[in-house]
Amino acid sequence: MPPPYSNVWNYFRADAVAYINANRNWTPAQRNHTVSTIWAGHPAVKYHYDVGTLDAHGGRTVLSPGLPIPNPIPVVPYTLAHVHYAKATGTLPMLAPPPAPTLLPVPVPIPAPAPVPDPAPTSAPEPRYVSSQLHDFWPRLPWSPEPRLPPFDAEVIKTDKASKDAWLGTKPLMSPSRDESQWRGVLMLGSGAFGAAGLWVQTDAANNIQDRMVIKEATTFVNSQWRDPRNWRDRLPREIRIHELVEERRIVEPDSCRHLIHCRGHRLWMRLKRYRLYLDFQAGGDIYHAVYPYIRNWYKKYPSQNQFIPEGFIWYMLKALATACLVLQKGTVSGGEVEGWRSITHLDLQTTNVLLDTTALLKEEPLDEPLGIFHEADTQELGGSDKAVDGSNTNWGKEPPFVPILTDFGISFFSPESHGCPLSDNPEDFLISVCGRYPPEMHQQSPPYQIKLGEKTDVWGIGNIAWTLITNSYGDHGPIRCDGGNKSTYFARFSSQVPVAVECERNNAPHDEHGVLAEGCRRCRAASKYSQRIKDLVRRCVNFNQADRPSLTDIIAQANEVLVKGSPEMDQVMYRDGLHFTIPNSKGFAIGDHLP
Repeated sequence: MPPPYSNVWNYFRADAVAYINANRNWTPAQRNHTVSTIWAGHPAVKYHYDVGTLDAHGGRTVLSPGLPIPNPIPVVPYTLAHVHYAKATGTLPMLAPPPAPTLLPVPVPIPAPAPVPDPAPTSAPEPRYVSSQLHDFWPRLPWSPEPRLPPFDAEVIKTDKASKDAWLGTKPLMSPSRDESQWRGVLMLGSGAFGAAGLWVQTDAANNIQDRMVIKEATTFVNSQWRDPRNWRDRLPREIRIHELVEERRIVEPDSCRHLIHCRGHRLWMRLKRYRLYLDFQAGGDIYHAVYPYIRNWYKKYPSQNQFIPEGFIWYMLKALATACLVLQKGTVSGGEVEGWRSITHLDLQTTNVLLDTTALLKEEPLDEPLGIFHEADTQELGGSDKAVDGSNTNWGKEPPFVPILTDFGISFFSPESHGCPLSDNPEDFLISVCGRYPPEMHQQSPPYQIKLGEKTDVWGIGNIAWTLITNSYGDHGPIRCDGGNKSTYFARFSSQVPVAVECERNNAPHDEHGVLAEGCRRCRAASKYSQRIKDLVRRCVNFNQADRPSLTDIIAQANEVLVKGSPEMDQVMYRDGLHFTIPNSKGFAIGDHLP
């Protein structure tokens, strides 16, 4: 049967059989075993035909792309045993070399007198290593087809409506063979220096929304970043590869990955130096905006003493983030470490990178404001931690109404195998300029950079978020000390405050109740509403020295002791009406809504 074929295997089989018949003196069985072995054990061949036979409409072409280069047909045929090996392992078996040609006997000549030996030659230099590809860390050729995209500048999209509309007007372009006719970009969610994020929805024949996802499109600030090996892992951009590793663990331990953003897939535009990530949409927005009613209250000269973030929710946040980071570090939360796992450090634990999953809510309440304008909850009774909440009448099932989800792996990393090299990318490749909102080892060390970034780095980030929630405040410089400022020129950049992430004599010792989250501190007025136990844990998390911080398992263990069924703290987590969060209104873009 002539092409087009419905199965790409038939394209390869036709090309391979034609080549073997013309160039190899094999039996039909040898030919069939060889073709089957290559198809089962050579993924690059499958990719070559899968991509090379697609037409512009997602169907299959009449013409075959031909055998890939280099030609995969061996000199020696494969056997039936090789077929079984390739199907079992997905790799090609080793072939014995072809037999050497039979040599005829050669007459032995009469030996001539031995010549006088020349002086011993100097040893030849070792051959110079030559890269097989200009950029060995990039994806192997051939690259996937790259559909046209409009020009992309994340800064321009912020203010230029035509650029924003052009970007939202594209299809998701998730896969060449995927039907995306019912997908539409409907809302810009945000943009920064290196990318933008938007909401895409899928509708049915009646134009009712059936699915939603976020597309994050990233580009490079300068071309050299695309060619920098430190930004790539396993032939993929580092951010994409980390998402892949998380999704591999999600298949095995879905509950352990509950607090990590779910990535549906990705697509690369190698020539344009761009890529897209396809992520689950979280209708609850981020925790930075969610806690605004509480923070607004404590910015007042005379705040309401009954309006503060419930302590139970902060314990839940600590546990959720520690669980997410433990999966990144170990690949599991069940003890030990997954064999072969490469520890991932998030590095960017900020309130803007913690989303709220609200799928446990019975329904999304209709509000009057459009999505993107945050709805302020009624703040007359904000249910602080000094008020017991009866959770017996809640019916949210086994999950709380607001589930923290850690997102944004843009600066996260795992180190490649060293293979004995004494130099490491950690920490030097991931240091930043001074900033109190980031762990001290990311900006407060000098050559030879001996403090590694790892688990305790993310512990500090978790403490940073918890400090914000306990103080009910937005900290421009991260957690700060309560025992006085510093008028020196160096601390002027911090408004003469002393961030706990900046090296100074007072930060060298472990924090106590007088230095951090202290009673009577005007900057930390809301902290008086919380127990010493949670404040002590947060103080330890943001200690300057890594050795003085708790482990992720320590944080989880303490949270588990508090968040027991029937405890006031657990009731505060499960009782939705006691959490007066500011959340985006999804009216018009909720599942089931009609899209005009």
